[in-house]
Amino acid sequence: MEIKEDAVRDAESHRNMLLGLAHQRTLGEHVDQRVISNELDQKLGPRHHIFEGNAVLDIQQTPVENFDPVENIAWSNLENVEHLADGGMCRIFSADFKGIQCVVKTALPPDKNPNQEDIKNALVAEQKVLQLVSHSNIVRYFGSGTSPEGNLFLVLERLLGSLADGMGSKNGDLKKLEVLDAMKWALEVAMGMAYLHDQAVPNKMILHRDLKPDNLGFAPDGKLKVMDLGLAIVVDRQFRGQSSEYQMSGEVGSLRYMAPEVSFSKSYNEKADVYSFTMIFWEMLSSFKPFAHVGSAPELKERIMKGQRPPLNKKWSEDLQALIQQGWDQEVTSRPSFREVVNRLEALILDTIENPVQRKRSLMERYFSCLAQKSTQS
Repeated sequence: MEIKEDAVRDAESHRNMLLGLAHQRTLGEHVDQRVISNELDQKLGPRHHIFEGNAVLDIQQTPVENFDPVENIAWSNLENVEHLADGGMCRIFSADFKGIQCVVKTALPPDKNPNQEDIKNALVAEQKVLQLVSHSNIVRYFGSGTSPEGNLFLVLERLLGSLADGMGSKNGDLKKLEVLDAMKWALEVAMGMAYLHDQAVPNKMILHRDLKPDNLGFAPDGKLKVMDLGLAIVVDRQFRGQSSEYQMSGEVGSLRYMAPEVSFSKSYNEKADVYSFTMIFWEMLSSFKPFAHVGSAPELKERIMKGQRPPLNKKWSEDLQALIQQGWDQEVTSRPSFREVVNRLEALILDTIENPVQRKRSLMERYFSCLAQKSTQS
């Protein structure tokens, strides 16, 4: 097999461009995240699908770049409406809207959940946040309307399933992921969260407050997206580098992924999202649920408050271990911002690709393999 020298130069130019973009980020210059994502896509090749069987074939990806959200959608304008699932607060339908496959999210009926006012407030809050955002790593909002029962419904991008669905299995064990896949998906989540914290609303920050594997969803192309912003909140963004804490309600989110300051109802800031992200990242890397052996919520709270964390795999690189340790640090100010997380994950991914022990048949590897074969033959 012959590898052209210009192909090798192309591969190297991709690497240099990515390193240059990462350097620009470190200096604080604005870089279009789509450029980074597209370049990484080219370098890494096709994404691996975490779902098996025909799941990927069931949902066709429709280009919707120029689709503007539509408010006051009539229920009759939704086609092929079918019930998908019920959650704790909402009922989910699949449907077609203007030729786009989507999901429709509305309140559970009172006989399923009597807390109708809380559900309504959560849907309204999610709608307001979704109207503010547009990012390739955040679930797409297509619009809203009122159901025949008089309930608000949201029309959203249809995803294959959540990270929790994709990593789960029938016997309860978690699916083993390649480190490179875990880092790439973590980067996509970090990019979406960096957008919410730094770019979505001028002089504001959007805190998700409920990051967990159930609230991260895979698109048909394998891209991982942040979803379910029902607990998200918009707050004033202080000067970068200033540690600001917000007097917000505690115990928001899921305890396994909840930052210590949140679980004990203390004041907290955007770094609580970083903690939750880090727990999810560890889960993807290790294929274990954090604190899976802990049997009760009080015991889990006690362990977390004492600074106990899941074990790190010594086979992971020192930089990767450092990122995780800092991300779930007990001291809030020691946790990196998502902008920094993006920078460091980009560098880790590049290092992994260029590492001959771990990289996946890169052009450079194949090129030098061919040279060795020719040398042996001559």
